[in-house]
Amino acid sequence: MVVDDSRVTRLFVEKIMAAHARRVISAEGFADALRKVGDAPDLDLVITDVHMAAGDGFELLGALRELSVPVLLMTGRNISEQDRERATALGAVGFIEKPIRARAILEAWEGTQPLRRALAPGRIEATLRFEGERNEPLAVAELEAIDPRCVFVPTEGPLPVGARVELTLRRRASTSVVSGEIVGVRSPGWGREGGVEVRCDATQDPDDGSGEARTRAG
Repeated sequence: MVVDDSRVTRLFVEKIMAAHARRVISAEGFADALRKVGDAPDLDLVITDVHMAAGDGFELLGALRELSVPVLLMTGRNISEQDRERATALGAVGFIEKPIRARAILEAWEGTQPLRRALAPGRIEATLRFEGERNEPLAVAELEAIDPRCVFVPTEGPLPVGARVELTLRRRASTSVVSGEIVGVRSPGWGREGGVEVRCDATQDPDDGSGEARTRAG
């Protein structure tokens, strides 16, 4: 889905994505996007402008977070670091700077697809380790998706927020290795496991022939 109150920008992005996506839906703004999301539950990606006349990209991010839909933000070059951090916290998977270039859109879109497939709903067994280490795993468990880039992994005890970690994800016959950062800790409670929330990086290296696709910082 392409969301922008500029018809010229919508048509430009639609034209680029039409050759690569199964279907492209456009929306004129925040309210129009929310209406159309209800009719398209299988969305692979939302590309939205940050600043629009009625409702902005941050509001749309918050509204879409529970649907686990990856969102790319189209921004001006002068976007502040504070706004970038706010967008990332809300689940944005990347940024595209204006003026929009076709190559930038395709690179950003392609970068979201391996991670979306790796974290798609279903039974996933995750092995958690500190990044770059091959010692005993910190946890082996089924994970729970929080949003398109954030997962909860049950652990025996708390781990430090900010630590870089790797998740080996196994789903049926496929395996992916995803890097990320611990952004939160949940304490165990009645009927609730303790563990960590890991925000995954969004870009992926090509498969090295071992059957493992690796996702890393970018």
